[in-house]
Amino acid sequence: ALEKILLRSAHTNTMGFNHHTCPARDYRTIPNAEMATSLLKEIVETHAIDEDGKEVLSLVDTSFLMDPVWDSAPDMSHYTGEAALVETKYILWKILSEG
Repeated sequence: ALEKILLRSAHTNTMGFNHHTCPARDYRTIPNAEMATSLLKEIVETHAIDEDGKEVLSLVDTSFLMDPVWDSAPDMSHYTGEAALVETKYILWKILSEG
């Protein structure tokens, strides 16, 4: 049975060609990713606890890990290597520590 929904903060993408076309084909810019993460935080603050008082929604904010390396993804979107490994370990730690 599903115990809790875990949301992850939005990643930013580099300012590639798809951001500079008119109309833009990709809206995952730094300000939009920050806004999405802010909205996720608001959703969790508002809906984290169900009517029985049980926590059913949580946010793993990896911004402090991923924002400094926002331009390191080989395809400018999907992190690999050490950046991906560190984020994965942090997410797993959050899952296991929140039990």
